[in-house]
Amino acid sequence: MALRDLIIPLKYKFLSVLLLITLSAIGVFFYLTNQIFSEDKRLFVMDLNLTLLRAATSELKLEMRSRLDELQILIPRLYRGEVEGQKKDPYEGLSTHLPEELLRIRFYRRMSPTSFDQIRDYRNANLLDKKQLLPTDLDQIDKKHPLPLQAFAERPEVKLLNRSIHIDRGGFSADMAVLTVLLPGTFLNNDEKEVIISIDLYQNFLRAKLNQTDNAQLFLINEDGTLLSHTLLQPTIQYSNVIYPHPIIERLKSHHFPRESFEVEIDKEPYLCNLSETGFKGVFVVSQIKKSDAYTALNLLMEKSIFIAAFIICLAVIASIVFASRLGKNIEKLKHAAETIGAGNLKAEIKIQSNDELQAVAESFRWMAKRLQELVAESGKKARMEDELETARLVQSTLLATPEINTDAVQCSCYYAPATECGGDIWDTRLDGNILTVIIGDATGHGAPAAIVTAVVKSCFDTLNSIYVGQPLSPVQLLSTMNNILVQACKGKLLMTMCIVQLNLDTGELNIASAGHEPPLVARGNRFVSDTKAKQSAEVLFARGERLGYDANSEYESVKYHLSNGDLLLLYTDGVTEARNSDGKEWGERLLKKTLSKGLSSGAADVKTQIVSALHDHIQGVIPEDDITFVLVALKKNVASVATLKKRNPEAESGEAA
Repeated sequence: MALRDLIIPLKYKFLSVLLLITLSAIGVFFYLTNQIFSEDKRLFVMDLNLTLLRAATSELKLEMRSRLDELQILIPRLYRGEVEGQKKDPYEGLSTHLPEELLRIRFYRRMSPTSFDQIRDYRNANLLDKKQLLPTDLDQIDKKHPLPLQAFAERPEVKLLNRSIHIDRGGFSADMAVLTVLLPGTFLNNDEKEVIISIDLYQNFLRAKLNQTDNAQLFLINEDGTLLSHTLLQPTIQYSNVIYPHPIIERLKSHHFPRESFEVEIDKEPYLCNLSETGFKGVFVVSQIKKSDAYTALNLLMEKSIFIAAFIICLAVIASIVFASRLGKNIEKLKHAAETIGAGNLKAEIKIQSNDELQAVAESFRWMAKRLQELVAESGKKARMEDELETARLVQSTLLATPEINTDAVQCSCYYAPATECGGDIWDTRLDGNILTVIIGDATGHGAPAAIVTAVVKSCFDTLNSIYVGQPLSPVQLLSTMNNILVQACKGKLLMTMCIVQLNLDTGELNIASAGHEPPLVARGNRFVSDTKAKQSAEVLFARGERLGYDANSEYESVKYHLSNGDLLLLYTDGVTEARNSDGKEWGERLLKKTLSKGLSSGAADVKTQIVSALHDHIQGVIPEDDITFVLVALKKNVASVATLKKRNPEAESGEAA
């Protein structure tokens, strides 16, 4: 009998093929497994490290922002000397953070390009006593790490410094991890440009946030290479105000900031590193983990994988011999089931009891049929949801379709580009006699919840305007009313920032109230008449207040300014200045002010076109992450009462607003 005529049972064929494939592939398997697992582990560790870094960055930013917000309340009290001689608690109304962290606040005035006079010095005596520190200990900080007042005066931006020291005097020894924050005098008000504010804080709150994970080591570093904060106290003090010996310094010097993870070598030991921006200019968070520590689990996994693979091969061979006789029958059942499901009968039953891979395939077929039924139902629901979302978008666009105002006295022009189908920005204009009211707001989040908030605010504004015809409410009254309505409607779960301006077209008086919104900008049309070559710059009109919907007891204050013939007023949401290009760079307030100033000779509609064009040139086709909204107001005729800019005292005006 010829070999080709020999009948070989299916089970032996199956077993022979299985052994041949297994033996042929096992060598390749063990060769590639280590490489695949190593790369997969590296990517997993880097991704996990990056996730932890982003979480830590967000918490650090929140911690610093909360303290800056409280300092914004405390610093004016100390600068004006409100607590001196009156035994007032300077921390009244603030959280418990600052009394336990603030060491010292000093104010310097620039007397000449190279000389500075200290005009006020506040030391937290309670904290010094609690830490058993002497005033001379604070002087040691300045002696070892002098303040760079001259350099800061040339570039007055928020500056973070590590001025940690070790104190050793008369048997007393202590390590002081000190974070110094330098602020320009404009932090107080625009009239104090020659003032520099120095704030010394215990930076333990930063180190605590950096030390929240055992998987990686985190530290803060300045772009000049100096260490700002570290999870370990020893390097925080050792490398205070000096270059930190880390390979990442070269990347910072080259201004090549990677957006993903990378590998470096420290003391001949490979590390996996991540770098993230903190939101403070020139300050970055770095996380690092030893590659050997990250791969410890991988080595154990490889050993177990080899053992499990060998065990599975043995079981597969045994199972194939025992159950090969049922293989053909079960395969036929699977074939029939596939044909039935393919014909559209998603409820077809598959009865296979083989206790092997075919049983798993049968279960997969059952799951697939069930999932197909669910997907058919979900497709119908999704189609209905998309139709409803489109309807919501059309309704919102109709609600926000505010007619543009263009009279002999004033012109208003608006621009709105939502990031999703339903946006969270709102704007509106109202001309009642000689009073022009403009509102602009930004609800938290996107989508349907944000759209509901904008609809509530829009309805509230329209209702108030219809009730008080001829006697428009002031910005403070409008904000207070809208805040109460949002608190009752949203219970503090949805918030909104808002800015309201009210312009008297006869006098040019501008009344501004804000609920945590970006301050408006104004480009003066007559400031540089005497010198046409002088560089024009837009001016920021500050007003402060709590966000709408946060607290029913929130109080708002108004600030008054003055507009003249040819002035351009811009109200905008943070989506304008925070629009990013493909490199992640924000457009920023500086470019917005520059573009606004260039358009002084044009009308509001032309300036709107110029701003939109400049913004699109920056983002270069990148889809915005937030809604982009702004309103331009151009005063076109001369006012009768005031000819020049006259800004009132915000504190005095707050009394009137109340």
